Amino acid sequence: MGRAQVVGMGGISSGAVCAYRDRSGMASMPIGFVAPWEMKGFGSGALEELVGRAQRHAANGMGQVFRILRVKGDGRCLFRSIAKNLALFGGRSLPERLEKQDADALREAAFQVICVDKREEFRKKGIIEGDIANYCTRMRNPDFYGGEPEMFVLAEVLQTPIGVYLQISHNKFQKLVMYGAQFAKKTKDEIRVLYNGTNHYDALI
Repeated sequence: MGRAQVVGMGGISSGAVCAYRDRSGMASMPIGFVAPWEMKGFGSGALEELVGRAQRHAANGMGQVFRILRVKGDGRCLFRSIAKNLALFGGRSLPERLEKQDADALREAAFQVICVDKREEFRKKGIIEGDIANYCTRMRNPDFYGGEPEMFVLAEVLQTPIGVYLQISHNKFQKLVMYGAQFAKKTKDEIRVLYNGTNHYDALI
């Protein structure tokens, strides 16, 4: 199957996009971490727990070198970060207007899966923390930031793995988790987002 496309008013972003729990094993965990849904549950500190573990492992000096592309913290940070990766894959420029449009298109794609197409499945599995109707209402708000549920879904939609990284030194980064790892065999691309440990994402290239 070919890679899916997310179409925004700014054009087509193709390639692989801030809380979620699925028990199907769709994410792969580096450095011996247990899956987020095996811990506190998506939406209640799972990534924060991974951050703590990564920091405890940072003393081994391991890490990958990337460049950070900072994004605006307007609630679209995750989606903007993914959009920047996709633009890089496609070799196209991404001015602010188009970045915002692409970010909103990615949010809408995640909303369609979580709140429409697979809403009942998400509700039954407890994937969304709290009331799913309330979550979906909040997703429509542009200042509601995306997280684990959205990354899980968008990796599937885009058929490209999404890696979440933590900065462990000035220019070294450690992968916390990868969503859509099954697509790594089909594409050389990996969407990389940098998590600040609380509520913001930047792009890594």
